[in-house]
Amino acid sequence: MTVSLVEDHKLEVFSKLKDYLDAHKSKFKEIKKKSNHGDLIYKLISILSKNPFANYSEISKKLKISYDELKDLNSIIRDVDFFQKLIINNGTGTKYWKNMIIPLINSRSISNFLEKKYSFPFRVGLYPGISCMYECSFCGRNYNAKYKRNALDVGIETYKKLIDEAPNDDKNRFYISGGLEPLTNPKLGEIISHLKKKNFNSSMYTNGYMLTKKFLNKNPEIFDLDSLRISFYGIDSEQYFKVTKKIKSFEIVTKNIEDYLNLKFNYNSKTMFGLNFVILTGREKDVIKLTKLMENINKKLNLKKTNNFDFLTLREDFSIFGERMNINQRETLSESIKEIENLISTSKYLSNLFVDYGFALEPLKNGILSEKFENIFVNTKDLEDFGVPQASVSVDLYGDVYLYREAAFLDRPGAKRYILGNLIKDGSMENVIKNFINKKKEINVLETDRDYLDTWDHITIKLSQQIKKNNELGFSIAESAINMEKINNILNYKHQVHFAGKS
Repeated sequence: MTVSLVEDHKLEVFSKLKDYLDAHKSKFKEIKKKSNHGDLIYKLISILSKNPFANYSEISKKLKISYDELKDLNSIIRDVDFFQKLIINNGTGTKYWKNMIIPLINSRSISNFLEKKYSFPFRVGLYPGISCMYECSFCGRNYNAKYKRNALDVGIETYKKLIDEAPNDDKNRFYISGGLEPLTNPKLGEIISHLKKKNFNSSMYTNGYMLTKKFLNKNPEIFDLDSLRISFYGIDSEQYFKVTKKIKSFEIVTKNIEDYLNLKFNYNSKTMFGLNFVILTGREKDVIKLTKLMENINKKLNLKKTNNFDFLTLREDFSIFGERMNINQRETLSESIKEIENLISTSKYLSNLFVDYGFALEPLKNGILSEKFENIFVNTKDLEDFGVPQASVSVDLYGDVYLYREAAFLDRPGAKRYILGNLIKDGSMENVIKNFINKKKEINVLETDRDYLDTWDHITIKLSQQIKKNNELGFSIAESAINMEKINNILNYKHQVHFAGKS
């Protein structure tokens, strides 16, 4: 499966450029003097569509033009809707543009970080889990760590106070995850209800092990969630145990999914429901078996609605030190993706299933094998400027505010160095962020610290460093090639937390 890329629209680029320059005869005289101005515009659009994190120093050298000439090119590209659409829709960077870069720029969270201004975090992870029954092979947590039960009441009230503090201009600000397994918190329903009371959407990640009939009947608030995503760890008992080290976890979670979907139907719940699946190296064909498993669950349920899964998020293992797929494995995965797309299009038991391939796998879906997720990994030096708390933080049951999402695992070795503050001790998220701004922590950054970052953290840091570098070169966001007003009109959608929209 392929989509049209910028390269497929080269003649249209030249045509649209000619029309634009003819309509603006008195402008861009220096650019017009260059006989290759058409090629320059085309190359710049191509670069930005493939590598949204390239700074203008790199681009200037690549195009062999001055910064002033580059600003003129940017100005032209900003004015033409067709060029804007090509950049965000027709390159391997499309997911980065739509799912993170545009929402982050709109939020001003990175600008506030660079200008040392306070703003409430754009995204806040609530990690209420007390413990976890799994010992997943890829998880860096301390398997023996558990939160003290006497922290439960104070922790829940701390979350409520945090929700009360948050600006209400973004319904998708919070999500519930871990850390440890959120369903182990007996007061989880209070968080969901409070989010609803304050008019925030509530989305949750869970491993689904405790999502039994008994649990659901005792915690009906689960059916008030806007989105529920179960992390699924294998396509059979053997694979599930290999990952989780928990006997019969495959059978238990599969049965829980069936029971949940039956009850969801009876409750007439509007919760968006789906699975997340990490594709491990050497298991590239598992996505086909997983899709067929979802199809068979729907057949077994035999409900009025033939497909009861709203989405499936597929991810490549983003562990820094994990084994990466080679070109042959990526080709196998690309073929597997074609097969599941065919299954979805032909089976009524998978109708309207939306598959989010994420940043790493979207190029594979489109037949592009060369683009690798690790190309956007930050290096150790990148971490010296720290993450961007105005963009994202995670908060655990003790009220500790973590800078990176994968650091917020109780007693994960070394992770406490990335605690920004404590909501109970410091009194508010505003105080925590302001203390971070005014009293920068001195941390000896280690190579292994990169494993505390998830996809969001990597991209946020990359984007903040790009914007910082461009500012130093004299390119503000308003002087970039992207016209935010036009882009927002083109996209006309809200950023979602759990899976990308269909736009």
